[in-house]
Amino acid sequence: METADQNMKLDEIKKQVRWGTVSVLEFRVGYNASAVPESGGPPVGLIGRPTRHSYSMIPSEDDVESTDSDRNDLWLDPMDRARTLAEDHAFPMEDIALICRDVRATLDSRLLSRLDKVTEKRLESSQSSRCNGLCSSTRQKVLLY
Repeated sequence: METADQNMKLDEIKKQVRWGTVSVLEFRVGYNASAVPESGGPPVGLIGRPTRHSYSMIPSEDDVESTDSDRNDLWLDPMDRARTLAEDHAFPMEDIALICRDVRATLDSRLLSRLDKVTEKRLESSQSSRCNGLCSSTRQKVLLY
């Protein structure tokens, strides 16, 4: 039979799961209309199928200090995105300018739709508080002949 001390030792043992390898997929970067950047500029993202698939070993926690990756590591400045399209993909500057205008129009439209929702909520709350909730209640319709 196990003693209470043995049960305590089993409960204190930390359980860990560790993956030894990571699968890495590499893609080309180019014009991607579905990636509308909030900072403006042309939309650049991953395109096509993976160009390379590789596996690499993950170093153990004892070997390497852990570093947290930041979203800014993946962020491209608008001029870098325009340069990528112009130099790597031979986009004419006129086309890049048109794409940037479309992105700006999309961002403006998104902002206006957010403002419309906020305005609508404010109107609903002000109407219900003005008439003590009677304005929003529905009543049966009566046909008058």
